[in-house]
Amino acid sequence: MVAAHVFGFLILACAIGLIIWHFNQKPDIYLSIGSSDGRRTNIVSKDKDFLLRIRDFLRQKIDEKNGETATINISAKTITGGIAVGSGAQAAGAAGTINNESNP
Repeated sequence: MVAAHVFGFLILACAIGLIIWHFNQKPDIYLSIGSSDGRRTNIVSKDKDFLLRIRDFLRQKIDEKNGETATINISAKTITGGIAVGSGAQAAGAAGTINNESNP
């Protein structure tokens, strides 16, 4: 009888520990990108600053009508790809300063 109470107490202690652990976890934040054809892409991360950098980077590419390819690596938290437009252009964006210089 005592063993059953001890086992029940251990289960209760584990449950309380899991609940406390769950509430101490940092929540995931996501960036939701919608397109005109109705598709949605959600990028999930615990790093809000990185998601804001992605948003700003994409916004800048759209505003500049820049079709150049860019790579967003979620796990490494990096953005690579040009955002500068025109010969000798220089732009500072979410990925840092990017130079686009053409050689004559």
